[in-house]
Amino acid sequence: MSPRFDTVTVIGVGLLGGSLGLALKKRGLARRVLGVAHRPETLQKALALGAIDEAFAAPADAVPQSDLIVLCTPAAKVPDYLDAIRPLCRKSAVVTDVASTKRDICAHARRAWAEPYRFVGSHPMSGSEKFGPEHADADLYMGSICFVEAMNSHAPDAHAAVCELWTALGGQVVAIDPAVHDVMA
Repeated sequence: MSPRFDTVTVIGVGLLGGSLGLALKKRGLARRVLGVAHRPETLQKALALGAIDEAFAAPADAVPQSDLIVLCTPAAKVPDYLDAIRPLCRKSAVVTDVASTKRDICAHARRAWAEPYRFVGSHPMSGSEKFGPEHADADLYMGSICFVEAMNSHAPDAHAAVCELWTALGGQVVAIDPAVHDVMA
């Protein structure tokens, strides 16, 4: 069974975030995709391509509406975004990321968020040398390996939703300890 979200917020709508938005819409996994970015031109490109349905300059305007929040920002920015969105998230919201490092991000989330954890770290092994929403591809995640933080005091429904998300987008999910991920990836 594929996950179905009413509203998804993608924070960072470049290549990975734009591709995620296109993939969610192509596969009917989200009724609405909200995009958050600092640069108005990035948001306009993502809107024009159909990667997002609505554009926002600040997470505070999009996150409270969302069932799923995906952080598609550089890894170094993920902890700050986690802190910023924590008080904005619905109690039932699922939160994940696409960052290429996991140990520090997942440890930060464990310190800042209450159990059972609704943040589940993930890292789809896909991308391109190109960047920006203009290079987004609805099939970018097809056939990719997607590392997902191994179950560890997570809310079972949140963990399952993240695994099912990447599977529904064509990825092969591999559960992994965040520290092991960083040594391997």
